[in-house]
Amino acid sequence: MPALHRGDAIGDSARLMRDAFRSWGHQADVYALELDEDLGGDGRSWSEWKAGSPSDAVILHYALPSPLTQALQAHRGRRALIHHNITPPEFFQGYDDEMVRICRIGREELVTLRDHVDLALGDSEFNR
Repeated sequence: MPALHRGDAIGDSARLMRDAFRSWGHQADVYALELDEDLGGDGRSWSEWKAGSPSDAVILHYALPSPLTQALQAHRGRRALIHHNITPPEFFQGYDDEMVRICRIGREELVTLRDHVDLALGDSEFNR
């Protein structure tokens, strides 16, 4: 995931999923490009991630465009995407041009993942 912050809904969701997978006997970790320092061992830096074997599964929690999109596309194992929503760019029009750009790119990038995942989930009906 792009960022893992304490109290952030996406990060909390990813950590809960990790804990569930571990309780079922699977090895699971949460990797992020940015981590809050106070998370301790609750998350790992993306720089530590190593592409595993084709039997490994990867879940991308998607909300923003990032280099993780290309990493997911290149992964040879099972791939899943959880779409946590990208605010429509028009929401920021006239207020924040950078957010307009990021949201637009995020929506364009999301479409490119369609043919690269085995499973895609949205966390709400809005995200279908």
